[in-house]
Amino acid sequence: PEENDAEDPKRETSAEDPKKESPQESRPKKNSKSAKTSVNLIMTERRKHPGGNDGEGDSDDATAVSKAEMLRRARVHMKATACTKWDDKEHRYRYLSVFKTSRHQMGVYGIGVQLYFQFLCQMGCIFLFLCLISLPLLLTNLAGDIVEESGSEGTQ
Repeated sequence: PEENDAEDPKRETSAEDPKKESPQESRPKKNSKSAKTSVNLIMTERRKHPGGNDGEGDSDDATAVSKAEMLRRARVHMKATACTKWDDKEHRYRYLSVFKTSRHQMGVYGIGVQLYFQFLCQMGCIFLFLCLISLPLLLTNLAGDIVEESGSEGTQ
């Protein structure tokens, strides 16, 4: 009965529930017989993900999936988690346009992605500004005629 209570993550306990242990009581004690039991309870509480390789014999462990089906599912998952958008007309995922997608639309994939593209845009603007500032100096240097060509005789 205690193991079933520990495996149920939706089970809520109140202050008057005698089965609920405090965090200090759930720690295994040295040289006690209940140490193994409490460790097992803690491990089953940590196992919250159904369908994992937990050795529990879940319903998903009984179904065998062919390689072709796994490959199809992997491709669908790849398209669903990439920079794509679902197209209702063609019933498939379409990649986002490189030039038409704004930085704010990329924020759907996380704030870090949006900030990265904002940083790239700002750096591009800064380098364009620096290029425009240095362009007159480059042009006057190319148009200058102060030093005549003297061939291979030196700079004097």
